[in-house]
Amino acid sequence: MTCPYCGGEMERGYIHKGGYIAWNPEERDLGLPEREKGGFYAEKNLLGMARLLSHYCPACNIFVCFPSRRRGDE
Repeated sequence: MTCPYCGGEMERGYIHKGGYIAWNPEERDLGLPEREKGGFYAEKNLLGMARLLSHYCPACNIFVCFPSRRRGDE
């Protein structure tokens, strides 16, 4: 993948976390997703760890992440 900032090549990998990774469109004190505003939990693997497919640009020090599916949307 090409970095959207510098145009360099990004390294493919995963961000892992024990438990959930929640995404919200706004900053919140609690990490619980606000589903009515589009928030969601990222996919968990068979061991119960959350993971996000991501690409890392070492030049810009940024990650671009892709949740493979949203938990709770079923």
